[in-house]
Amino acid sequence: MLLNHNSLAKTIENLNEAWFYSKDISKEAGDSISIFLAFLQDKKGSYAGLPAPTEQDFRNTEKRLFTGEKLKSAAGSAHILGEEALRALLKLNSASPEVREAIRFSKEGFEGRLKETSEFYGGRMIGIYCCGICTASYMRNLAIGTFKHSEQRLEASLKELRNLRNGSGRWRRFPFHYTILALSEINHSKAKDEIRYAAPSLERIANRKILKDKYAIRRKDLAQRALGII
Repeated sequence: MLLNHNSLAKTIENLNEAWFYSKDISKEAGDSISIFLAFLQDKKGSYAGLPAPTEQDFRNTEKRLFTGEKLKSAAGSAHILGEEALRALLKLNSASPEVREAIRFSKEGFEGRLKETSEFYGGRMIGIYCCGICTASYMRNLAIGTFKHSEQRLEASLKELRNLRNGSGRWRRFPFHYTILALSEINHSKAKDEIRYAAPSLERIANRKILKDKYAIRRKDLAQRALGII
């Protein structure tokens, strides 16, 4: 079952797994999940009006993203899971009026925060939003055109990512696997350049032997998929 009524984190993880492995999501399931996500929009603990983690999520120190990274801080969890939830709402594409309203308010809230951040830096297009893992979640939304000027914003983020290469097939500040997930979804030559840069690390992961941990399995599958893009 994809929908976990007690956890935004688990629901998002289930959705990402379904999409990554091209599993069918019925209209009924998609609409139910969309209503759940819309209900969480701007609730207590929300980041910039995005859907908020549940009380259980805030208590759970072991919650993870699809690629296995732990979400530890309350603010980071609210931001990243909120962005993931907004992306999910757009991908599920429910026709429900309350869902459409939740999407509109979520986008307005976060775009307001983007405007404030841009103004703080003299009005320039911001490539890094907060930190690496937050920027990766932001890039996943930019890849599907969620926010205004998504293409230009994505260009700026990819430029910043290149500048943060550490010379060993990874990046400073950015979590490797979640960043690769974002890059694998971006149809841009600069995203392919970053995957190509990470290829030695990806090859080692892709060639790992039989694995039992679900996150290790996903990372191996992701590495193989990313290598296939280049």
